[in-house]
Amino acid sequence: MLILSILARLWKSSNTRLPPGPPPLPLIGNLHQTPAQKRWLQFHKWAEEYGPIYTVFVGSKPVVVLTSPETVGDLLDKRSHIYSSRPALYTSMGTSGGLYFADPGTHRFGKPIEHQIQCMQYDNTWKMCRRVFSDHLNTIKAARQYHPYLDLESKQLLNSLLESPTDFQGHIRRCAYSFMSQMVFGFRTPESSDRRGIHMDPTRHPNPHDFDPSRYLHDKTSMKESMLSPDQSKRDHYLFGAGRRMCQGVDSAELSLFLSISRILWAFTISKVTEPHGGENITPSPEALVGGLAQFPARIVPRSEQRARTVREEWELVQEACLRAEDQQWKAPRNGRDKKLLSLINRVVV
Repeated sequence: MLILSILARLWKSSNTRLPPGPPPLPLIGNLHQTPAQKRWLQFHKWAEEYGPIYTVFVGSKPVVVLTSPETVGDLLDKRSHIYSSRPALYTSMGTSGGLYFADPGTHRFGKPIEHQIQCMQYDNTWKMCRRVFSDHLNTIKAARQYHPYLDLESKQLLNSLLESPTDFQGHIRRCAYSFMSQMVFGFRTPESSDRRGIHMDPTRHPNPHDFDPSRYLHDKTSMKESMLSPDQSKRDHYLFGAGRRMCQGVDSAELSLFLSISRILWAFTISKVTEPHGGENITPSPEALVGGLAQFPARIVPRSEQRARTVREEWELVQEACLRAEDQQWKAPRNGRDKKLLSLINRVVV
């Protein structure tokens, strides 16, 4: 008991300058208060109790959580020169999302996580990596150069939905992960902000849990234009981060979404599935969609036999043009820029 009391006092005295938050326990922090499921509900309660900026502890590490557009803008945008770094961390592939760079000498994966650009500290090495990615990803022109990859992936997605429509969640995940890997590891930058809390703020959108596309009926800006707006109230979402670590691949991501969604709507009719006994439509709960695709049934059928035939023919043509028959891999890098980018990244992270 004496040891625990001393630890508690040391813990409290060393963290007095942090924003308020739920009282942590020594060694485990607030882990005992964080549920395994629906964590966002607890984060929302803490935001209501402690305000738009609060602190939670993951073990002994403090994490400052931002829960409003104003705090994100003030800290991550306006004072990004202070709040753009990352702590030094070693973690497993599971918690880092599996995004490890390959060692060019051994061609093996498994570099420490701080060698990955999304987790690097804000220093000259990170700035150099950022410039490399910016040259290859951060323009509309660069995004259009990845069109062959986008075209192939969206056509494979359509063909997969045609062949096995009940596994649509798996097909969508495969398409997204495959395109990210082809663009060189799915460059992403996680932020210490409660993005769901910001998106579900009723002061931004009345009835935020309702599916209401009319909210964006008069929004004519691209995702990047929205991200760069100095007026935080005009940002449509925060999925690509904020400040100096804002994701560089937003243009390519938006183009990928447009191609996939527009082609799916052209090719298929999508409707709800009715329950086998009650006869009511099965509607997924908005809460189940947090953190990725939820498991729910849907009815996906081609709009006509002619469109189904077009989907199959286009997939056959793009395979023949782009993929090797023996292993279904790309016949060659798209151009010299791909080789240059891979070489630069490997040199930076070694």
